[in-house]
Amino acid sequence: MGYLRDDPHATAKRRVLRHAPWVVLRDASTAPINGISDFCSRPQVLVTPQGDLEGFVDDQLRELGHDRHVVVGLSSFALILSTLPGTDLITTVPDFIAERLADLGRLAIDPCPVAVPPVTNTMAWPASTDRDSAERWFRERVAEAFLATGGSSES
Repeated sequence: MGYLRDDPHATAKRRVLRHAPWVVLRDASTAPINGISDFCSRPQVLVTPQGDLEGFVDDQLRELGHDRHVVVGLSSFALILSTLPGTDLITTVPDFIAERLADLGRLAIDPCPVAVPPVTNTMAWPASTDRDSAERWFRERVAEAFLATGGSSES
């Protein structure tokens, strides 16, 4: 459940839970992002479970003839709360994550100046459990939780 980098097995069932646009998160005391050049000039944090320092944003920036300076790689979105506040660092994250983190810390949200395709959060499960009543109940609770946080579920 979540962002599935690789497609699940061909027989797997799946349900799209959300298409989340990307936004920029920054310390609330720093200036808002003012265009793509300002965005690229700021030191950046990348959430990267694989440990690489390039992502979707870098692909789009290259197409536009720009690049950014990623100075910190984090393994989890939760680490943003201990990394961004009190610094000039920025990060690009899905909107629903930014909203939760901004509520918890001294963080502000700006629109992403780069046209990055929204990230799709998907739930996948084995076809063999598709009709199991407990599994169906659980999948419905998960979908409801995503909808409660601004998602738009699709079957």
